[in-house]
Amino acid sequence: IITWFLVFALVTIRFAHYVKRQMAPLVELTEKIGQQDLEFSVANTQIKEFNALLESINGMKDSLKESLMKNWLLEEERKEQLSALTHDLKTPLTVIKGNTELLTLTDLSAQQASYVQFSLKNITKVEVYLTELRQLAMTQSLTTLERQPVKGEFFLNKLSEETNALALACGR
Repeated sequence: IITWFLVFALVTIRFAHYVKRQMAPLVELTEKIGQQDLEFSVANTQIKEFNALLESINGMKDSLKESLMKNWLLEEERKEQLSALTHDLKTPLTVIKGNTELLTLTDLSAQQASYVQFSLKNITKVEVYLTELRQLAMTQSLTTLERQPVKGEFFLNKLSEETNALALACGR
């Protein structure tokens, strides 16, 4: 009985080592995919079922690689288009700003002068937004916004200014 037990234990240990060696390519494959290393070739084993599994995972790896490349190319194209758009918007905005600044040199009524100042202030805001948008298009990730405390009175005054200017522009 002891001899049979020892033979059984030795056969089991030897078989376990054999299966472990045959599984090594499978473990290596999954580790490389987990590390996002998709540039490798698949090794074969002596077990037909393991080879089928390896080929299946290799197919998934190739599909994943293709999908990631497509996503990367689309993201790069989106960044280029966004950068070009912000650049294209700056040209007419510069013309508008220049013409608006020229208006300040003419004789204007008080109401007209306030419209011009409001326009200049908002043109500057748009320029800042376009600059931020262009920088965002060039970076890989979104910048984090930092919250800053604002006094209620200041916020309400700004809100009132903006609302009044918009109402005047609409003729109300």
